[in-house]
Amino acid sequence: MKIEPEEFSPSVWQTIHEGKPWRILICSKRFCRGPESPPTWVLHPVAILLSTPCVIHYPLRDDCHLWEAIPLEKAGLTRRTAQTALAEAWRGVESATRSFPDGRGVNFTADVPSPLFCHPKQCAKPQDKTMLRNVNAWLRWHGWDKRGVTVESRAHELTAMGFQTTTKALTRAAEERGL
Repeated sequence: MKIEPEEFSPSVWQTIHEGKPWRILICSKRFCRGPESPPTWVLHPVAILLSTPCVIHYPLRDDCHLWEAIPLEKAGLTRRTAQTALAEAWRGVESATRSFPDGRGVNFTADVPSPLFCHPKQCAKPQDKTMLRNVNAWLRWHGWDKRGVTVESRAHELTAMGFQTTTKALTRAAEERGL
């Protein structure tokens, strides 16, 4: 199944979690709320925690926070970079539905958020590491462009996060995504 960035309607939701601001990037077309009125829970099949490095949850279910949508720009994203990051993260669903790196299966109705990709060393397959590297790159792309960061510096920053990245690989990935 080919996943195109244009299929996503990106939204950033924020809340306070354990006394700290917590922001997630989600697709506003791909989530569900509890059947109660008003709904008492929300489930995102894929949610990207905007942290360094990011954490991708497959799925994220929450019933204890109040969420507020904020503009993409306030989170340092453009519509295009957010769509591209979401499309990349959704490519990981196939890996997530097979198994977590530690062998646990994924339950899409789980009550507890289950981060699959916290760090590249936890990724099960090379393509998962590449996907996670790309999600982290696309989430930073707009900020890098605004600051005039070179491709070499971008690759170095990603490598420092744990993603072995070459300038050539990053350039090729960005060109493939039209960034």
